[in-house]
Amino acid sequence: MVEVYTSDTRKWTSMPSGWGEWIRVFGGEGYVFLNDTLHFIAYDSEEDTFDSDGVTTRSIVTIDTSGNTWRKIPQPPKVDFTFIGQSLGCLYGMQIDHGNGCLLSVWALENYASGQWTLKHTASILELLERPCLEHGEHYTLVAIHPEQNLIFLSGGVESEQTLMSYDMDTQKLHSICTLGDYGMVNLQPYVPCFAERPSDAQ
Repeated sequence: MVEVYTSDTRKWTSMPSGWGEWIRVFGGEGYVFLNDTLHFIAYDSEEDTFDSDGVTTRSIVTIDTSGNTWRKIPQPPKVDFTFIGQSLGCLYGMQIDHGNGCLLSVWALENYASGQWTLKHTASILELLERPCLEHGEHYTLVAIHPEQNLIFLSGGVESEQTLMSYDMDTQKLHSICTLGDYGMVNLQPYVPCFAERPSDAQ
């Protein structure tokens, strides 16, 4: 079941999931609202959705604001998105492969109708940091993608020295913004202001 809240009626509505009973949505990787549609990272727990390595294949599942259109968009083969976002009107999926030099890969769903993903950019975070290898406890997490620029925000480092950084895909430069201190292990979320008008009878 899926619970949908409508601001016009100010009520929650329960409806059967159009994705199928085996779909499990990941809550920690965020969501994207694009073209009047919500997008989530999810996986299908049915046995026939495991790849040749025995790894559960993931999808992007969507539902429009009317609750009438449900869809599953497969991720690219051998790719495991840990973050999705939208920039310049396009849906992006990204991952950081910590077992491969912290390789950042950025994919764009340029053909939304067919579900065809295009690899737009790759970069090694370790090479950008001019480091030969990861230290013990070192990890990096994707935080956001700029809605109007080719700019990615990420956090990471060793546990005691977490840093918020930005990466410009055009210049291929990594910039340190600030240290996170006690907030290093917090699940960071970008602030996106909403300028929608409230209903005229709102209290």
